[in-house]
Amino acid sequence: MDVALQTRFQPGLHQWEILLMHAVPRSDSHASPERSRVRPGRLPALLLGMLAGGALLLPLPTPLEAQTPELRVVPSAGFMMPTSALYRSGPPPTRADLGEAPLISLGLHAAWGAAPFSVRVRADRFDWFDTKVTGTVFPGTETEQSRLFTVPTAITILDVDVLHHPYVGERLTPYVFVGLGWKDYRFGGAEPSDDGLGFNYPEDAAGGRVHYGLGLEFDLAGRLLATELAGNFNRFVMVDDGRDAFQVFHQHEIVLRLSMPIRILTF
Repeated sequence: MDVALQTRFQPGLHQWEILLMHAVPRSDSHASPERSRVRPGRLPALLLGMLAGGALLLPLPTPLEAQTPELRVVPSAGFMMPTSALYRSGPPPTRADLGEAPLISLGLHAAWGAAPFSVRVRADRFDWFDTKVTGTVFPGTETEQSRLFTVPTAITILDVDVLHHPYVGERLTPYVFVGLGWKDYRFGGAEPSDDGLGFNYPEDAAGGRVHYGLGLEFDLAGRLLATELAGNFNRFVMVDDGRDAFQVFHQHEIVLRLSMPIRILTF
């Protein structure tokens, strides 16, 4: 009896089908005895064909084109920790340091299913904190003194980030991101009285910045959350009205935040 292996592709099912075709025994009395059984040489080919067919019948991953693009709104809250001075100036020697500050933010995140890249636009607001201005009186003398003043401060930031997802899981999705933004400083209240010592106090300013970091999306009791650790590098322009001049300073900070992405639209 002959056994033949035949494969057939069915487009409707996107699967391969393996058919074992059994030949009817010959009625010819002169049929060779070797024809009544599967030849040993054909067994490896038959087994390989069966294994290949079984592999083709396994469910395939959904192609990226079939994933549904979505738009998320992303509210978040966090905390900013400056790691450098806002500026240094003089004479007289003056140093300004942003205080640690809470933040609230709102963003829009466009994702394409399991695609490895996505885009996010986000606005941050840092409020309810002060900038500490430290001035030195009679520097380098025995009567050297330091004066500390506080200036109410608020910061608004607009960032555009590109996110890379090296792995997209059902419950955990790590990612890294980098982006560019615009940072606006506002300083309120009356200028502190320093008895005419002439310290340089911060003035409203704005400038560009670079934003980078890493994050993790995770499922907690059916709710999608994300935590991020970000670093920021930006320029602060210190204006000295008395000298009709300005200086540019580089400022660094670390931000830790917790977000709650909410899907609002699918395409």
